[in-house]
Amino acid sequence: MGSKAEQETYYWSLYPKAVTDRCIYGYDSAKNKSFGSDPLPSSVLPKIKSGLTGMFVPKGEEAILGNFAAECVGDRNACDSLTISFLVYIEASVAIDTFVHVLNTVSPSKGYYYIGFTVTRNIARLEAEAYAMIGKSPNILKKSGPFPGTGSWVHVAMVYTAFPEALELYLNSQSTIDPVLSIPWNGRDQAIRIALGNSKTASSFFISVLQILKGERAEDKIHQLEIDSRNQARNPLTSEVELIQKSPLIVKEDQGSFDIEFQRSGNLSTLSLLRISSSGEAIPGKDFVFDKLPSSGEVQIKPGEEHGRFTVVLINDIDPESNETFRIILTAEDAGTSIVGAGSVNVTIIDNDIDDCATTPCKYRGTCHDGLNDFTCTCTPGYTGKDCGIDVKKTSAHIVGLAIGGGTALAIVALIVLLLIRKWITRK
Repeated sequence: MGSKAEQETYYWSLYPKAVTDRCIYGYDSAKNKSFGSDPLPSSVLPKIKSGLTGMFVPKGEEAILGNFAAECVGDRNACDSLTISFLVYIEASVAIDTFVHVLNTVSPSKGYYYIGFTVTRNIARLEAEAYAMIGKSPNILKKSGPFPGTGSWVHVAMVYTAFPEALELYLNSQSTIDPVLSIPWNGRDQAIRIALGNSKTASSFFISVLQILKGERAEDKIHQLEIDSRNQARNPLTSEVELIQKSPLIVKEDQGSFDIEFQRSGNLSTLSLLRISSSGEAIPGKDFVFDKLPSSGEVQIKPGEEHGRFTVVLINDIDPESNETFRIILTAEDAGTSIVGAGSVNVTIIDNDIDDCATTPCKYRGTCHDGLNDFTCTCTPGYTGKDCGIDVKKTSAHIVGLAIGGGTALAIVALIVLLLIRKWITRK
């Protein structure tokens, strides 16, 4: 999930499919930078409710977004006003004096900050309560209003301004008329961390298209924000991923490695989960490997990223073989991403191994062993040399003949040479 937000907007997206490190990804559109949440509980899942895509948060569970929009909400100088927008669906009725904590601030640390949104039932009505304190203020602002009801999607917009300090609450684009309360607050030193739900939440709920936008929004802009949010949750914008390399791709076995690149367009606010696989003559693990990919073959393109790549490492063996052609296949693993174009690239590995034993270079029935542009021979007894071409007996006799004709000194040299030859033969 996510939205095509305007400049200087922070928003989150959720993996449309559960993966190992399940988490929410936030995205800063001004800096084109993503940031991750704490790991999600296994029960917090993306689901479709009443036709809209949202994240299901069971009662008593908590999903911590982490440093969500920290530079904005943690510093009054960075964001002297902001608008928080989201859709919420509360599943069951809310009992009297119980709370549904949709947004909550967690974890003590440095900073002066609090953001919260709860739904509670008192004797008079089902009530929405918005809280905000940004900057070094001694008080939290609270704005309440009648919550439209459980069992349907409600758009919530909280508009905070620092100069002068004020808080507006809109429910389905309607401004609540309850007065703003300023409540003394001693819980300073809160971290810039927001949680969806908490252990005290009394009812399960869904939340969708959560955004923090720099600057305040007038009522007509709030209405448009609601329309855009509902459209986004109903028909999430898709990302389109296309391979940059085109078939055929020719590589040499001894070139080491090559990269496969892809580019993404469309909705960049969401995370795209891709899977890399192969088919064909070349065998993974024997002829090539995908470098630094998990065994599942998953590749992630985080929110804001437009390009990705992975490396194919070629295994340069010494086995003579024919050229091998295989196909690298890119598939989308989430509902929010589609593959455009071919979706695969054909790769041919040009073999560099020559059978150096093909010409039978080892003489006198020696055994040839092929190597990398080379060969070695295991010679039969009585023969030696690179290609077993030296007949030891003939060579010895020739040396003795030369020694006899050359006198005592040459005979001594010949004797030493014969001893060295015999010692070498014994070693072999």
